[in-house]
Amino acid sequence: MTRRMIDSSMWQNEKFHELPLCARLLQISLINAADDQGRTKATPKYLKVQVFPFDEVSLDEIQQWLEIIQANGTIILYTAEGKQYAQLANWWKYQALQYAQPSQHPRPPGWQDRIRRTATKGLIVTYNWQTVDGVQLTDTCDQDGIPLPKQHAKA
Repeated sequence: MTRRMIDSSMWQNEKFHELPLCARLLQISLINAADDQGRTKATPKYLKVQVFPFDEVSLDEIQQWLEIIQANGTIILYTAEGKQYAQLANWWKYQALQYAQPSQHPRPPGWQDRIRRTATKGLIVTYNWQTVDGVQLTDTCDQDGIPLPKQHAKA
């Protein structure tokens, strides 16, 4: 089970409050459901089952709310392999993960993931990773979390 932070500034955000009430609930659920890269399935049918199982809402309403959230600048909706996904646009601004596994979902076009995971016992690999004080670490794996070949120094 993932634990995601809902930043308290969300409740004072005017753009958030411009959303219809059910769209606000959907936005919060997208944060909660997101994987370590801030990505989740976003088909209306999937979200109906996950977020609104006991509510009288249509798939068209869910799609409309997703598009409103996207227009609000919170998510990037995209289609890959015939399925719709959502990428939370400001994921790394609000989530402070110590480790981040590669996503099981395809990346949106032009998106750069951030990876920090244990590849083997004692070996931590990183890609596009910054320390809490903003220092960019050297990439030791690719964007899919596969360790890079070790570079041997020449004598």
